[in-house]
Amino acid sequence: MARNPTYSAAAKNAALNAALDVLNGGFMDFYGGGSGQPLSPDVVVTDQTKAVRLNLNATAFAAAISGTKTANAISTAVIVNTVDVRWYRLLKSDETPVHDGTVGTIDQICDATVGTTAFAAGVTATCPSLVISIP
Repeated sequence: MARNPTYSAAAKNAALNAALDVLNGGFMDFYGGGSGQPLSPDVVVTDQTKAVRLNLNATAFAAAISGTKTANAISTAVIVNTVDVRWYRLLKSDETPVHDGTVGTIDQICDATVGTTAFAAGVTATCPSLVISIP
């Protein structure tokens, strides 16, 4: 028999709140190039290029609803390295990595939405949408 675990909405919400509420006042780093997104946040970034760091809100996410957690407003910042971004890393305020996800434009299936993935040095970066879900 195949595996088919499922969780209640309450369990999903509890898991997301526990995992992501530690990000209050933390950071969101955008990366591209190199060997791509690591297998997990436990893997150190090596040859990937960081384009920019954005600051997460003092209350980074709203409470999870129906297994989905949506970020509150994320700061803007000037991009320091030109790169085609493909993934992001969320870090606690002490810079401990917690979560990685994909980056794309509004017409793509991704975790974080940006206007363009072609980040150019000197341009202001924004992340208008960041939604994390447990299916």
